[in-house]
Amino acid sequence: MGGAKRNPSTVAPRPPIRPIGPIRPIGLIIGAAATDGLRRVSRFLLVLLALLPACDAGDDINAALQRMMVQPRAVDYGANRMFRDHRAMRPLPRGVEPLGRPLPAPIPPDFPSPPTLAELQRGRDRFDITCAACHGLLGDGHSPVADAMRLRRPPSLVSGPVKDFPPGEIYRVATQGYGLMPSYRLQLSPEDRWAVVAYVKALQLRQAIPIVALPAPMQAEARKELK
Repeated sequence: MGGAKRNPSTVAPRPPIRPIGPIRPIGLIIGAAATDGLRRVSRFLLVLLALLPACDAGDDINAALQRMMVQPRAVDYGANRMFRDHRAMRPLPRGVEPLGRPLPAPIPPDFPSPPTLAELQRGRDRFDITCAACHGLLGDGHSPVADAMRLRRPPSLVSGPVKDFPPGEIYRVATQGYGLMPSYRLQLSPEDRWAVVAYVKALQLRQAIPIVALPAPMQAEARKELK
């Protein structure tokens, strides 16, 4: 028994191995399940959207969406009564510069140097071209353009608050703009802006000086013109 060999004919055969189908990676199984879930959710949403117009709430939802797409807005150069000047486009607060623009150098309160006669003549020429259309040739705010501006007339440069402005403030307004007046930094170089300021100051003196303070020949001429 111990040393006897087993007869192959007496050994029971092993059962055949049954195929279990192709082996699928776990990622594919999860992906298939997720895809099937998304399909079911998509069908549900489609059915829900199809039922919305039939509901009373559908009109409310459509109206809310319409209000979001079409809202009251201000257009460029349009009017807006929420502000005192009725302008939709708001000027930058004083001291604020647009992003990306280099900060300008500080503006001195007075002239960089005493104006010369040549600068006054240059200032008059630039004033007549760029400023007189709105402020008038005399700087008093009377002109055909000013008469047509019903929203806000250009102010007088020879009386009122502007008369007390230092030269640097007038230069700042010409550089940055104020109210309805745009900036003139592109139309006027810094030298021309100071020349215009000098001429405006000359116009102010011309309007404010009494006749008796003039020399005698100029008094006689002025009285003749006033008659």
